[in-house]
Amino acid sequence: MFCSNCGTDIGNASFCPNCGMKIIQPSNEDGVSDISVNTNAKTTINEKNNIAKIVAFSSMCLAVLATFLPFFSISVLGYVQTISLWDKNFIVLTIIGMIFLAVELGEVIKNTKNVGRDSIIIGALILLELVFQYAYNRNRLTNIDTGYGSFDASHLLQPGVGLYLLAISGIGLIVAGILYLHGKD
Repeated sequence: MFCSNCGTDIGNASFCPNCGMKIIQPSNEDGVSDISVNTNAKTTINEKNNIAKIVAFSSMCLAVLATFLPFFSISVLGYVQTISLWDKNFIVLTIIGMIFLAVELGEVIKNTKNVGRDSIIIGALILLELVFQYAYNRNRLTNIDTGYGSFDASHLLQPGVGLYLLAISGIGLIVAGILYLHGKD
């Protein structure tokens, strides 16, 4: 008997040794029909894509939530200031990022062919944004003029919960993209 998927001679095996397809033995004794069904591989690909969708959707929700939470905070002698991504210095980048996330969400829902690649790119861009924001805000605090002299307050800059959630969402989008690409094989 031969596998109907790859043509390998399988003898009386119930699974093809070459491609792993499940072989359904013929029901009549003359062996007229040789039917094989590959349900295992199809289920595995769908499960990987479903996991990738859940990871991508969760990561996007975390990214949106992170923009509203304190990204950085600085505390000096009881004075606390928090910085979020909706502050006037970052609003343009935040809006552009939200547009990218909305487009990617549409691709995840439609399950387009470039979802994996795009998720990895957007996840990497989010992580690059984190590095940029940290460097920009740290540099901004290196020379604060108080009227009595200037001092370096960059060591007082503390990452907020928004920064951590955005980092998790960036990593999550990269993982989802890898799962999508691996699920296509």
